Amino acid sequence: MDGGTVSTEELKRLHTLYVDLRSENYDLSEKLKRKDTELNMLHHKVGKLEEMISSANGKEKWNAVNRGNIFICLSVDDLNELLLRKEIDVLKGKIDVQEEEFRLQQSTLMLELYNLTEQCQHYKEQLSSIQQPGAVCKDNQKKADHPYTVQEKEVNWNCVNGNSEIDQISPLSNHESVQAHMWELLEAKLDSVLEKDQVQFTDQQLQALRRVISDGLSLLPSNDLQHRSAERSVVHVSTQSDSQSFETKIEHLQAELAECNEKMNKLNSKLIEQDEQLVQKDNLLNDMSRLLESKIDSFEVEKEKFDTEIKHLKSDLDCLQEKHIEAQQNAVDSANQCTAWETQYAELQRLLEISEDELKRLKNFHVARQQSWEQEIENSATELSNEKEKSDQLQQQLTSVHRKHSDEISVLRKIADLKKQLRTETKRADLLQEKIVELLKDVGGSRADDMNELFSNLKGESGSSSSWSFLSGCNKESDKVSLACSDQESVHSSCIMSGSEMIELLERINSLKKGNYELQEKVQMLEEANSTIVEDLVAKNNTIEQLLRERHSSSSSVKGFLERMSAEWFDNDLRTMNKKLQRILEDTLKENLRLQKDVENLSAELARLSTAVPSLPAETTNVCKTKKLNTQKRIILVFS
Repeated sequence: MDGGTVSTEELKRLHTLYVDLRSENYDLSEKLKRKDTELNMLHHKVGKLEEMISSANGKEKWNAVNRGNIFICLSVDDLNELLLRKEIDVLKGKIDVQEEEFRLQQSTLMLELYNLTEQCQHYKEQLSSIQQPGAVCKDNQKKADHPYTVQEKEVNWNCVNGNSEIDQISPLSNHESVQAHMWELLEAKLDSVLEKDQVQFTDQQLQALRRVISDGLSLLPSNDLQHRSAERSVVHVSTQSDSQSFETKIEHLQAELAECNEKMNKLNSKLIEQDEQLVQKDNLLNDMSRLLESKIDSFEVEKEKFDTEIKHLKSDLDCLQEKHIEAQQNAVDSANQCTAWETQYAELQRLLEISEDELKRLKNFHVARQQSWEQEIENSATELSNEKEKSDQLQQQLTSVHRKHSDEISVLRKIADLKKQLRTETKRADLLQEKIVELLKDVGGSRADDMNELFSNLKGESGSSSSWSFLSGCNKESDKVSLACSDQESVHSSCIMSGSEMIELLERINSLKKGNYELQEKVQMLEEANSTIVEDLVAKNNTIEQLLRERHSSSSSVKGFLERMSAEWFDNDLRTMNKKLQRILEDTLKENLRLQKDVENLSAELARLSTAVPSLPAETTNVCKTKKLNTQKRIILVFS
């Protein structure tokens, strides 16, 4: 009873849930359709707004509007596809609901069939127990004190269970024939049980009487034979009467038993047929259950798929709602942008008029400035040509200076050789003077002859290359020799010759010094010319930087922007001008490098000359070094 009631309640509950879900699905489908219509309307409005924007923007934004229209067309096609998909999903949901209904029906049928099989097995067990009378008799002997009450309770319980099971089976399976047979079986069972109980009860009473008689006979004495015979006759008569009554009853019961057995056989045959039918039905049910299980599995898989699709669709719905809100906001923003663009368009027209006027003014200014630049370029070209001529002249002067320096270096070398010879001759002269002093101390006649020989020897040696230096060394002490020596004329003549040679040498040294001073002045002139060239280059670089800064500063302002716009036609001329200026700078830098090398060579030669000629003043070398450093610094500044 409990299982049947629970199943019916669950069925009702599931049915109500199914109805609620169905109503909710239909409501959701209607809401989806409404929202789709609203989305279509909004897309239509957005298209109209974009057309208005395109008309406001004019010819400049025609391409952007065409792109927006293409995007709108594509979005409408996408919306149509989404609507078709949603309709398909609604149909799939309906199919899912129908499948769930079918599953519920199949589950209820399976439960009913399961209950029927259990009931059939129970009835089979009861029939097998009825067909074994010995077991029933043993149970009845054990329950001799209360046989009828227990059996009645069992029968009543079986009847109640049978009625409940039949009541459960009847609405579910509609097997009326099976119900009728089961009622007949129950009635036959009751009759057979009652008859068997009565027979067993009579057997028990007979056995009890026989036991009493045997006990009474054992108690009687052996002498009272008459009394025994009388009692035996009485007992015999009573037993005969009882046996006759019992035999009649037994015959009657046997007849009833035979009828009951016939009925039981008939019922057994019917039960066997019903069992066969039930087996067939069980097989069919098993086949059906297998098919249902396979279908249920497939349906569950499809249900999972549809659940996932429903979730995706819900997420798509949320996304579409968000897009709808964004589209509304974009429409409002686009309307605001249209107004802003209209105002900007008016301002731009006003600015265009102003810019056209400024362009005309700037064109005139540019033409005048270009003419001034052309004149400056011509002037710079002339200056470059002049500077080239100057550089050529300087190079020629440098070559001549180099030649003079080479001659002077050879002269200085000769002077160095002469100085060495002077030193050696001075030493020899000192030695000779010491000897002469020693000789002059002895003013005797014998020594006069020796002095004459010495002077004659000196005259003979004066033809050599170093005799004049010896005589020049003797010129210092000519007074002493004139006072001491008697032969003054010969000594005086030799001193005069050495003094003239020394004068010539001094004149030559003075001429060389003058030449060196002239060379130093020329070097100073060249350094000054190089410094002026470097200053000119620095000034030109500064002017170029100022021009570039003016260009950059003018480009930052509105006028600079308009000048840049107006100067687009003259960019090629400016580029060519810049290239020419760069070439001029490169040429001047190369010339400066050459001049620097020449100055370095001159400074090296001057250093050599200063080392070779120690009589040169140290100031000239210091001045040369400072000028060299200044030129190098200026050239480094130019390069930077």
